[in-house]
Amino acid sequence: MLVAVQDEAWWKFGANAINALRSLGAIDPQVVYRGSYALIGYKGPNKPSWVREAKRGKGLGPTVLTATIPAIDLPGNHLNIL
Repeated sequence: MLVAVQDEAWWKFGANAINALRSLGAIDPQVVYRGSYALIGYKGPNKPSWVREAKRGKGLGPTVLTATIPAIDLPGNHLNIL
């Protein structure tokens, strides 16, 4: 799951949004006024090593994340790679 917000998203970050982001692997899903936030998350019991989260303060521009996500067949998932 990819999540990215910038500018005035902070006022929409209520308890439901924070809990949803934590369920995807977020540790500190707080956004400051006019700041930015990004998450590369995963919904499942075991958090993979590629889960990433970062944020930047007001006036510092967008938050940029990179990760390599392996194309493997996880239990319960069905991947068709062409």
